[in-house]
Amino acid sequence: FRHRQRDLLRRGKPSPDYSHTVATTWDISFQQVQEASPAGADLLNLCAYLAPDDIPQTLFSEGKEHLPKPLSATVTNPLAMNQAIAALLQYSLIEKTEDALSVHRLVQAVARDRLAEDARSRFDGAHHRTWAGAAVQIVDSAFPSGDDPQDVRTWPVCARLLPHALAAAGHAEALHVASEATGRLLNQTGLYLWGRAEFAEAKVALERALAIFEEVLGADHPNVATLVNNLGSVLRALGDLAGARAHYERALAID
Repeated sequence: FRHRQRDLLRRGKPSPDYSHTVATTWDISFQQVQEASPAGADLLNLCAYLAPDDIPQTLFSEGKEHLPKPLSATVTNPLAMNQAIAALLQYSLIEKTEDALSVHRLVQAVARDRLAEDARSRFDGAHHRTWAGAAVQIVDSAFPSGDDPQDVRTWPVCARLLPHALAAAGHAEALHVASEATGRLLNQTGLYLWGRAEFAEAKVALERALAIFEEVLGADHPNVATLVNNLGSVLRALGDLAGARAHYERALAID
């Protein structure tokens, strides 16, 4: 399923009692939501590039400047936002708690597949890349910045946003739209994991961030030096002193 989910969702043998595949069934619901509430359809598209569970509604309103129109206007209008969410609830495409939304992983997969198909029909990848980029931007704007991820007072926020940071960054990397914001988000994620003494996970996040920064900013950018220094500190914590020294020396040379 990890490698062939599109084929399975589109070509899986239907039940004798129901002639539609999983993808077709939800596709009908997506079309009906699109007609009833375009903002609801856009909201689902955005959620498809986040982690499936516990998506804070504040992500949307506080990151409104990073969202495409007309969703950016919807998320700051409580009545319009409630109507958009109601349309998705009506077709059981999301679940809602007091302050968060959840989307089933298969619904997310079908939503992303629909966007990819739409992008191919337009001969460009703008549509799904737009939503992947927006997901990174809103999580990046909400994630504690600077050295704050290592401040224990920010850890409840970091912990809640961590799955969304990793999911959004992963989709951006897979679609080759990883921006400076993607690298910055992964760096902040790495700092949080480092502070929690989850050094192996921090190393992976910082290495991903470094690869993005080097491609976007260039190998000798000051922000690259900062990230290389952070990675050196994590390597030191892991006991890789030679690796830590090499990273510290590289950061020093750039500075």
